[in-house]
Amino acid sequence: MEKLKFIDAHSHLNFAAFDADREEVIERTLGAGVGCVNIGTQKVTSQKAVEIAERYDGMFAAVGMHPIHAGEHFHDTDEMSEEVEEAGVFDADFYENLAKKDKVVAVGECGLDYFHVKKEEDKIKQQDIFRQQIELSLRVKKPLVIHCRDAHEDLLHILQEYSGVAADMHFFGGAGSWENVEKYLGLGFYLSFTGVITFAKYSHYDDLRSLPLNRILIETDAPYAAPEPYRGKRNEPLYAIEVVKKIAELRNLSLEKVAEITTQNAINFFNLSL
Repeated sequence: MEKLKFIDAHSHLNFAAFDADREEVIERTLGAGVGCVNIGTQKVTSQKAVEIAERYDGMFAAVGMHPIHAGEHFHDTDEMSEEVEEAGVFDADFYENLAKKDKVVAVGECGLDYFHVKKEEDKIKQQDIFRQQIELSLRVKKPLVIHCRDAHEDLLHILQEYSGVAADMHFFGGAGSWENVEKYLGLGFYLSFTGVITFAKYSHYDDLRSLPLNRILIETDAPYAAPEPYRGKRNEPLYAIEVVKKIAELRNLSLEKVAEITTQNAINFFNLSL
């Protein structure tokens, strides 16, 4: 394995989109010096993330339950795995046993997603499962990977119930994100950015220029959100380099400097042993 020069803080090589060529993708990722944290979204994908991490140096895992699995509504529209666990049930023992493993570096992807939610009881269910994962994170002393969509007010309200929470706001952006950026930074959180920042219509370049560099992580969210010049194709961790290139351009820094900073940020946040 090449010395890691980049770390993709959020990828899903554990998803079915990589079943046909997962090993080849991992080999070219590590061969280019790109490490990767593969993120679980429910039981099956969390278990798979751990299996990948334990097989390869430079691969790590996060385990958790995505908010879209907290309600019956999403079972027919779920695109994250061919298998989903029982809606609305967080198996605390299962996740805690996984979270204690050495190559597991975070709890998540967890949080709130109100984009499709119409019923108040579905929101309450998401909130309950999010609280359980915050508490798991605090018990195992590993940070959270947070997904938030159209729910920042409730998310921040819940976070204020706890002290000592460490978290990365995954795929930072979207409605309500930048309006609350100072609150997230004030909590000591990190913000991770995807290939979306390479798109011509991205509208927050000035905001990105002003962020403290020591709070920025890079991610792909592979297989989703491929950056330019791969837009429209299946994303993969290797393309995290394009995100680094864009940040370097915006901050008037070299690619090598931004790679060094964001890699050290990931090491610090996830407490990685390389």
